[in-house]
Amino acid sequence: MVPVAGRRTGLVQAASFAGDLHGLGDSLAVFHTAIIIGCIAVASLVWRWRVAQGVIAACAIIWAHQIMDGRFSSAPTDIDFVIYQKNLLYFERDRSAFIEDVIASGADVVTLQEVSPVNEVVLDQLRAQYPHQLFCNARNVRKNAILSRTRLDIAECNDQSGFARVVTQVRGRSVQVYGLHLYWPYPYRQRAQGGGDDTRFKGARGCVHGCGG
Repeated sequence: MVPVAGRRTGLVQAASFAGDLHGLGDSLAVFHTAIIIGCIAVASLVWRWRVAQGVIAACAIIWAHQIMDGRFSSAPTDIDFVIYQKNLLYFERDRSAFIEDVIASGADVVTLQEVSPVNEVVLDQLRAQYPHQLFCNARNVRKNAILSRTRLDIAECNDQSGFARVVTQVRGRSVQVYGLHLYWPYPYRQRAQGGGDDTRFKGARGCVHGCGG
């Protein structure tokens, strides 16, 4: 029974890296750490200790990769446009550190998701630095906001899909920014939501494009 549970736990962990193949993989990817802990717990109970050692080693490698991913990468030095992206989560918490981080980043545009009533105060706290704001009052917790330092030439919402779009001028260039709060978890159709309506992504030709979500 325990070896069967070990194999099943390993399959779940493998599936969590298969987001490109199936929507279920994207949903499982959120729980990488929890699944790895489960793998180690089950592996410690496996009758064959050699198998347990192999599972623990594989899980440790995956876990290390998750923790260290991006730690040694260097940012490009020729940055001419910066987007700050954040899902606020819908519940209330102290946002002081977040506000300071956004301001310190010097971002040209900020894209936010799950801007619930308790989080709407963030828009006011950033208004001095980002006076041009689009707030899309989408259904449930899928409320989007796009904040910009420069005037919005175009600002539009699709509340049903959780989609927002702005066009603004940044240092002499037209920039188009999308904000999208994807449906989650599977079986919601994230892939269709993100790219199903291609007309949304074809507007303002010649623009620099950015997306936060």
